[in-house]
Amino acid sequence: MKKYLIIIILIAILFRTVNLEFIPHWDWDEGENLNIAWNLANGRMQDFAISYPFVPHPPLYFMILALSLKLFGNLLIVERFLTVLFSLITVVFVYLIGKEAYSEKLGLIASFLYAIHPTAIYFSRFGFSNNLVALLNIVALYFLILYLKNLRILYILLSGFFVGLITITEYSGLFTLMGFGFVLLMYDRKRLWVLVIPTVIFGGYVTSMLLLMKDAFIHDLMYTILGGTKTSTSLTLKDQGVRIFGLIYILTIYYFRKHIRGIFKTIVNSVISDAPVFYFFISVIIFVPPSDGWFFTYPDYFWLGIIGIFLFNNDTIKRVVSIFFTASFMYIIVNNRMDHMPIPLYPFFALGLSVLITRTYETTKEYLDRLLKTKLDIKKISLISFIVVFYPIAITFYWDISLFFLGKNLLTEPISDNIQVTKYVNDNSNENDVIITYSFLSHILKAKNVILLQSVAYDGKSISYYPADLPKERFFFNASYRNSKFIILSNGTVGWIKNETSTKDIVSDIENWPRIDIGRLALYKNPNID
Repeated sequence: MKKYLIIIILIAILFRTVNLEFIPHWDWDEGENLNIAWNLANGRMQDFAISYPFVPHPPLYFMILALSLKLFGNLLIVERFLTVLFSLITVVFVYLIGKEAYSEKLGLIASFLYAIHPTAIYFSRFGFSNNLVALLNIVALYFLILYLKNLRILYILLSGFFVGLITITEYSGLFTLMGFGFVLLMYDRKRLWVLVIPTVIFGGYVTSMLLLMKDAFIHDLMYTILGGTKTSTSLTLKDQGVRIFGLIYILTIYYFRKHIRGIFKTIVNSVISDAPVFYFFISVIIFVPPSDGWFFTYPDYFWLGIIGIFLFNNDTIKRVVSIFFTASFMYIIVNNRMDHMPIPLYPFFALGLSVLITRTYETTKEYLDRLLKTKLDIKKISLISFIVVFYPIAITFYWDISLFFLGKNLLTEPISDNIQVTKYVNDNSNENDVIITYSFLSHILKAKNVILLQSVAYDGKSISYYPADLPKERFFFNASYRNSKFIILSNGTVGWIKNETSTKDIVSDIENWPRIDIGRLALYKNPNID
């Protein structure tokens, strides 16, 4: 069986590394992460022009990335290879969980599904910290399952340790910590003391930030908690409403859990009895052509795996897996995010879908046998059942090749434009100049660089992710657009800042600056700085 796992890993490597440098397009968050990590690698807690107290993103991902950049160079491709590595290790642990929870055969199916899942592949190719969360989440779950099966204390200690690592990677780890505690409360209360391990790890992060950057940490933490990442008050209120609704939803589900369990069980039994019909009609979603917009917005065929999570034979494992899944899922609901936030859910989808399709395959054979009243022999019924249940896998392979080998339906990064514009800026600036740039171009520029959002905040105006009251002492240099020698914007960003209240004065000013268009990028030269 291990040779099949090796083949699956090779397939995962192939789909995750071909054309990695320019498919998908370079994302803003990747550039932010790269800048923070490179500064950390050089002993600075800094995000472009401002001090960074690791809020809203705790430091573990940046620490690992910083080490990688030191070893292999300050390049975005290094960051992408790192998150691909996280995803490949996740493939292995999905197999291990499937093996422990069900069977080795199911473990192989689950790891294969995760290896070819287009959305999982797409986001693993981005340098997002959520890929590390997905790995740590599934590793913590694996050791927890081992503990519940074998009761070896080493396993529960390891599970608690990895839960702690999640808390210092993203704040979603706090939801996982609550789920972990809930499992202990249900199955082994005498081990509740293990909660000390993740609590100490998270507490160490908080304590260190309070000692190193107390005011900045408290300021940014409160700004994040209060929904300050949005500029519109109505949007902030909406987000807060969704968060409150999410918490009420959790409490309601818990209070009526016994009644809901009975209703849910009736629905599940109904779905299982007619699984082929439900599966056939829902699985046609696989024909929808994936794209960047689709990946960042909508669920896909693999979300059917949610049903499969509740079909595990072992009740204990079913509950534990569902609790860990629900913890991650509720974090998404509370934050009202459907972009790259669901990345930690994809391993669960693979596990659940592997159970669902194997159960559906067997049910389909029985269903067809009853429907056709033995007019066909068992081999033909098995073949038809296999095609009905597994045809989405063939379609998935087509999408993987089309998307990641051929670049169809995806925005690809125009690297030649990036090189051309940064070369021009480097040739006409020095290390003391200030450049307003796209986040993912900063590692190519030799001058001091800052992103437009920070420049707006420097001038005392509120904009996405930055408040108007950001103290001037948080800035390492004058980040005002008036002090920048060049401003690099995309054509899309130019259109966006024209509609933003806080950037209208910048637009009216730089429209009079000399402009050079290089592909999709617009380069503005400050006429007041030689």
